[in-house]
Amino acid sequence: MTGRWQQTISLHDYDPDRDVADPHNGLSPILVELIGQEASCEKRVIEIGCGTGRLTRVLASLFGEVIALDRSEPALAEARLAAAREGRGNVSFCLADAEQADYAALAAGPLPVVVAHLCMSNGILTRAAALGPGTILAFAAFHRDQWRETGVISRFAYSEASLEAALADTGFHPSSLALEKEIFRFRSPEQALAYLQKSGLEAKWQSSDRWRGFLTHLRGGGDSLTVRARVVVKACRK
Repeated sequence: MTGRWQQTISLHDYDPDRDVADPHNGLSPILVELIGQEASCEKRVIEIGCGTGRLTRVLASLFGEVIALDRSEPALAEARLAAAREGRGNVSFCLADAEQADYAALAAGPLPVVVAHLCMSNGILTRAAALGPGTILAFAAFHRDQWRETGVISRFAYSEASLEAALADTGFHPSSLALEKEIFRFRSPEQALAYLQKSGLEAKWQSSDRWRGFLTHLRGGGDSLTVRARVVVKACRK
């Protein structure tokens, strides 16, 4: 099974002057390339979980029409402003829960391409599959190794096997499967904690099992953190 996956893994010493605080701030270059393969001014695309619109504006330059949905009105408001500043008039924004929405009804027409960046679940796969045969799906999702040193696995994260099973269950046949990982090694527990503070993870984790788990990891001699682990997929609904 692993032979089907293109793997890009980086393990290096953390450099606070070089390494970005949040490796997820940037879009996956593999995902952008996969989406670009479908680019056409004749195509319409729906973006699941658009957030503040980082990917949305890229899509607007590649496709004739973009329907971007998110369940956060503040995020959509920021995305609308950013799209307007860039003159992206071919984007419409929808306030909707990605796991409950009827994508075809939101778009009111055919949607050959569905994309998502770090917003994926089995429920979303099911909704995308309902668009019918020929639907192209391209997305990046969290891998189970994301922050694995904390001992807490996100319920929205996938292993290679669980993702392949989810795609098969919903009728999607993958044409590209990629795994991206970046792991920081720290010189000391103090440097690791400084990174958590700089990245904003400390504030997010302090009242959770992730914080306690990572402290246990450091006290046990651990010196690393998997700061980025994501699967990147392109598939077609058969």
